[in-house]
Amino acid sequence: MKNKYSIIFLIIVLLIILPITLMSCKKEKPKDSKTFDYDSLYNNEKTEKNEEDLNRLTTKAEYGYTKNKVNGYNGWFYHGKVNQTYEKMEYDEKTQTFKYNKAKFNNGILTTNDTKATISYQIPKDGKITIYGNVKQANSTSNASILEIYQNDKLIYNILLEEKDLIGKYFNLELNVLKNDNIYFVNNNNSEIYLNPIITYENDYDKSLYHFTSFNTCYGDVFPYYDSKENKLYMGFLWSDDARKDNNYNFAIEESNNLLTFKNVKEENNYDIWQSYKENYRLDYIFNPNNFIDKTKYSFGVRDNMIYKENDRYLLIAGCYYEFNQNKQTSDLVIYASDDKFALSWTKKGNVIASYSKNLPECPTLIKIGNRYYAAVSVAYNTAHQVGPLQYWIGDENKDCMDVNWQTKEFQYLDGEDLCAARLTYIKEKVYMWGWIPYTYNTMPWSPWGGYLNLPREVIQLKNGELGTRMDNGLYNKINYGNIYSLEENNYKVIDGKATYNNKTITLNGENNKIKLGSFKRNLVEFNLNLNDSTKAGYLMKQNNNEYYCNIIKENNHTYLQVSSPNDSLHKINSTLEIPNYTNFNIKIVIDNGIIEFYVNDEKTLTAHTSMTSDYYDGYLYSNNTANYQNVKINKLISYSDIE
Repeated sequence: MKNKYSIIFLIIVLLIILPITLMSCKKEKPKDSKTFDYDSLYNNEKTEKNEEDLNRLTTKAEYGYTKNKVNGYNGWFYHGKVNQTYEKMEYDEKTQTFKYNKAKFNNGILTTNDTKATISYQIPKDGKITIYGNVKQANSTSNASILEIYQNDKLIYNILLEEKDLIGKYFNLELNVLKNDNIYFVNNNNSEIYLNPIITYENDYDKSLYHFTSFNTCYGDVFPYYDSKENKLYMGFLWSDDARKDNNYNFAIEESNNLLTFKNVKEENNYDIWQSYKENYRLDYIFNPNNFIDKTKYSFGVRDNMIYKENDRYLLIAGCYYEFNQNKQTSDLVIYASDDKFALSWTKKGNVIASYSKNLPECPTLIKIGNRYYAAVSVAYNTAHQVGPLQYWIGDENKDCMDVNWQTKEFQYLDGEDLCAARLTYIKEKVYMWGWIPYTYNTMPWSPWGGYLNLPREVIQLKNGELGTRMDNGLYNKINYGNIYSLEENNYKVIDGKATYNNKTITLNGENNKIKLGSFKRNLVEFNLNLNDSTKAGYLMKQNNNEYYCNIIKENNHTYLQVSSPNDSLHKINSTLEIPNYTNFNIKIVIDNGIIEFYVNDEKTLTAHTSMTSDYYDGYLYSNNTANYQNVKINKLISYSDIE
């Protein structure tokens, strides 16, 4: 291939003047997960106090104390309770803490030491309110605690909190109030608890974590870039009102300080952000990838691609097409490398990963983790949603991506069919993946096109070189709004089969066993599972006479994660992923408005979209033979609107 010197002089100058940040293929030295601060990824530290507004329909305790020294700001007060009297705390400049005697309040932490630490809210108007939130131990050394909630002098709620409970309990209560009523939250034991209660007049406060864009369109193909200096995620994405129309695609960028909540970044008002994003991630906005491939071979050119800066070269991974028309779409997924650090010369022959006739390789990724390169792509026309699940190839240890014989490698799947066009990217020293979950559970969502973002998903390298994915500890801490159910000896009901309970372990020991746990809404389910003699076991949800299963399945010496809807003639099997033949399974399941993320052993994850609605469902444990469940817990998911 001849040298490509056709790039105009202005681009050359731009490359020399503007520093290009080292990109996705750079070699990263992984940090120990035990020392990496995952919590910091999800924390959005506020730098100034909240506006004072007593007319807002929803208020949080933090609206009173964040960056504020005034007792009573935004209607929130801090007291020491002595007998039945609430004595006002004073702000101590030296310790930056509100105090009365030995009772203290500091940034959500209520410390009772003889005198009971209390926060309160004065009701601004008559009406019906909901009080909800999470209470947990402030540290692992705190004593067991009792949180009491009063309406004026009447005790209306209390919660027992065990020592070392850093996840805590979720509470929710409704009551009618009059203007100037006082709601008191009292730490009634010598201990330190963390509490940020919410009081709202609104009904629709329990919002799904799976959301549309900040301007209410669906997310399409995503291009996530994390700025480690600013600690911000820039989520670039395509969106379309109707993908059936030619060229009806738009590109937007959203910004997040916590990987979860986003705000729109309009190009016309944020040129510097957009330019930085292009220079550091969307390099195809600066370079034309069609200049870098063998056009004598791939006459149609490039359809989907990513360009990366790595040390003294650029790398391109792209779907390169021989033909692309209604009758024929033939292509190769290819890696190209530049000869120089300015992307001026591309004489090296492309390294073909895989070839396609009809099926389309979309949203490719090339990334280096440890001492291996990985190539990943989603292939269209394989599933009900058209865009296929993310598949990846493993490069050889200590071998350059241009020297790997990719065509001898078999691809593996990183998720099931309900996470579309997923892309891998660096978040500091770690690797994460995002894609879109179709908003229609059983078809391709054409109009509008796209769906919801998955929750931040960490990608990890396993000992054998394979990749796994998991929910990191920071995300778990952020979205877990507290426990609402723990399986005990007398709080379940056997529906079918048999069950025996002993010391936090329940054994289902009949055939097609079902035990009912209760009715739930928007939850994080946790348990440990030993299949024992079962070939199918897991968590069952019933809603509107329909059944939905999150199962571990053993079949022909293979093990699978599967989410299924056996009563649904339109889509009985929602999603499936083969996993290693584990003996025991540590399971977490996010269930939110029909969307499920099914995590196993901190190594494998399956995404699924069912026809479940946002209403309550009945939760069950299920097995088709003997199986053991331990430490079964149902936790509440935080509302999207309550994430700070």
